Amino acid sequence: MRGSCVELFPLMITAAGCGAAIVASNGATAAGVVQPIEVQAANFELAAEGVKPSLAPGSLDGTGCTTGPEGGCEDSHTTLIYQDGQVTAAISGSTSGGPATANASSVASATIFFLVEGPGAFGASVPFDFTAASTGAGAPMASGVNAIGDVQVFWSGGQFTACAGSGPSAASCKGQGTSFSGTQTGFGTVGVLSDYEVIVTGNAGLGSGQYSAMLDPKIIVDPSFPDARLCGHLSHP
Repeated sequence: MRGSCVELFPLMITAAGCGAAIVASNGATAAGVVQPIEVQAANFELAAEGVKPSLAPGSLDGTGCTTGPEGGCEDSHTTLIYQDGQVTAAISGSTSGGPATANASSVASATIFFLVEGPGAFGASVPFDFTAASTGAGAPMASGVNAIGDVQVFWSGGQFTACAGSGPSAASCKGQGTSFSGTQTGFGTVGVLSDYEVIVTGNAGLGSGQYSAMLDPKIIVDPSFPDARLCGHLSHP
């Protein structure tokens, strides 16, 4: 079967004129679509201290305080955007006060399922490139008495991770770097469902501190793939 290359998640489409297709979950129609294909719904988790967690893209903002001479307040923020085939996850939070201050905590995670169609028979391999960066203002940041910010992208055969910590939480980074930027090549198998996972977390407590992190990975069919030259970018309505 010959399908179409799709640069952006979470499309679930096939179209004419290209050597390979990435078909992903929670898709929408786009120019050149021949047939929508249901794959598997993406999974989301959003959490921020002080508010009810969510299983849908969006934003959460929570605050809380503890009383007493060693108490204090926290604010926690989580955002996960899932639009036009792209995932962006961002978290931030801070605490102020003594060792009994309320903890700040944020979680943004997404699991995206995708299916590679053609060229070739079931079981054939098609290379694709994961590109991700966590640098500058988007890199994990943690400061204060006890804080941590952590970003992770996992898929079959590869990963990107970065972590920043302060105080006792610094040990949880386990030697990870505080930033990353680059591209890794992986392989999809024609006819086999695969997935990749984005996880961005942070917390602060035991006194004044803050954290933040952001991540928006992308995936394309590897341009060195012989049929990649046939693949055109599909615009989204």
